[in-house]
Amino acid sequence: MRVVYLDTVFLFNFAVNRLLLEGTRRILRAPPAPRRLTSGAAVGALYAVLCTLPLPPLLRSAPLRLLSGALMVGLAFGGQGRGAALRGCLTFFTLSAATGGGVLGLYYLIGNGSDFVLTGPIAWLNLSPAAFLLFFALAYPIAARLLRTLPAETAAASQLLSVTLTVAGHTVRCQALADTGCHLREPLSGLPVVIAEQRLFDTLPPPSTAVPFATLSGEGTLPALRGSLLQMESGGETRCCHDFYVALSPTPLSDDFSLILPHTLLAFAPPIQTEKAAPHSRHKGGSTP
Repeated sequence: MRVVYLDTVFLFNFAVNRLLLEGTRRILRAPPAPRRLTSGAAVGALYAVLCTLPLPPLLRSAPLRLLSGALMVGLAFGGQGRGAALRGCLTFFTLSAATGGGVLGLYYLIGNGSDFVLTGPIAWLNLSPAAFLLFFALAYPIAARLLRTLPAETAAASQLLSVTLTVAGHTVRCQALADTGCHLREPLSGLPVVIAEQRLFDTLPPPSTAVPFATLSGEGTLPALRGSLLQMESGGETRCCHDFYVALSPTPLSDDFSLILPHTLLAFAPPIQTEKAAPHSRHKGGSTP
């Protein structure tokens, strides 16, 4: 007879859901929202508890499982429009499936499969919490990293955008090139890297990292800082990104633009609802503390 402790089920599922929602947020480049992510994880954990109780089988049906996942995503990332909600659901379910597949693959690679239990539509791995968390800790970062580095669907050609960039409390507004050939990422975190002319900023704290790059003319590194906000105006929408680095170029980039953006930033950053503002002029040399 299998004994299930409801408090363990809730806490265990809450922790896993919270990590999956945080991974979804990072993949979508959504702004940090700890309370919303926590509420979504709690709802998913509560549903997992209900599935262990002797309630009607309909509660564990596939439509309701999908609905519970969509509700989690809605609580975590709601209020950004239908397109953002759909992207959030697809990303969350894909990350969950990839992580679960990784855990199951590691389990069968190391074990003999005798601890796998299928009860109706619910699959159990009869493992200790420590063993499961070990498998999860190995599978989750790999799945998240793969999803974050997948090529995004973008326009066939590069384009110029009006952007607002904030780094270490300094904000600049300028033109940027969304470059389909730019794939720079910070080596340790894997976050995308924006290249900015150093003369855009009057004073900045010392760079926290160095980003390697390679061009047709040679290779090298650029000093970089963690950015806090990047707003991009494209196709009548304003898209927002919080997870990125800014590499500082000592030489001007072009007469037409002062920033170079990886094309994945524009594809993954969700649109935000803003009131229509009057167009601002282009600034290339000043900064606003």
